Amino acid sequence: MDDAEVAEGLRAALELRAEVNADSGLFLRGPQLPVRDYPAAGPYKKLKKYRPQEWNEIVVFVKDNVARRTCNGELLEAALERPLVQGP
Repeated sequence: MDDAEVAEGLRAALELRAEVNADSGLFLRGPQLPVRDYPAAGPYKKLKKYRPQEWNEIVVFVKDNVARRTCNGELLEAALERPLVQGP
């Protein structure tokens, strides 16, 4: 993803260090993107780049009400649609 693509949408990056079986989420105006200990709690149990109980980078890019998410550069969600709503 280059700077021109980021300028046309919203990019959020966070670092996650989840305990075993941790289960939380990131809400994008409705749909929840799971933020958790993926290999233990799912749904992404086969991630190759996830580091259990270590710091991991989650990046969410939203453009045209569609969210794309990665964990340490590995694709989690390619096209999660967000509802069209007003407000924060």
